[in-house]
Amino acid sequence: MCTIFVVSVLPVHLLAQQSPAPSSPTAGPANQTSAQSPNPAFGSIASFLGLRVREIRFPMVSEREKNHLLALLPQKVGQLLNRDLVRDSLKILYDTGLFADVQVSAEKTADNEVILTFSTVNNYFVGSIAVEGDPGRPSANQLVSATKLQLGEVYTPDKLERANKNILQVMSDN
Repeated sequence: MCTIFVVSVLPVHLLAQQSPAPSSPTAGPANQTSAQSPNPAFGSIASFLGLRVREIRFPMVSEREKNHLLALLPQKVGQLLNRDLVRDSLKILYDTGLFADVQVSAEKTADNEVILTFSTVNNYFVGSIAVEGDPGRPSANQLVSATKLQLGEVYTPDKLERANKNILQVMSDN
């Protein structure tokens, strides 16, 4: 079996934090071209185009979630591998908002079929915000409001740092 890396999609802020891997073709929403023009990021998939997709895998994703994600993908098991369907599948997975990173790799099987593996990095979301203890002034509600974090929004270290600075500012003002 041979494995070929096909595409990586990252949010802009993550691209800036990571150094590019040598010889790893990547494509993001900002540098994708129209479906008709060639895209260098899909150059390595060319040898697999037209082969039947035997299986689509999602490592590190629960079985229930896998079934949901498979239903969303335009590229289906049993179909011939299609560049546009893979591109659309990546976009759909990224657009769910569940993932900070989505990559797809293709493996050619001994019987001349393809196994697609979508590797993902989960986004984390703000689930609850609480103040423990009795802060007095400012009140617990004022401190929670100062974080400017919203339930359900994507968590990032930058947002946590901003929230901490805001809390310290409110505490120093009172």
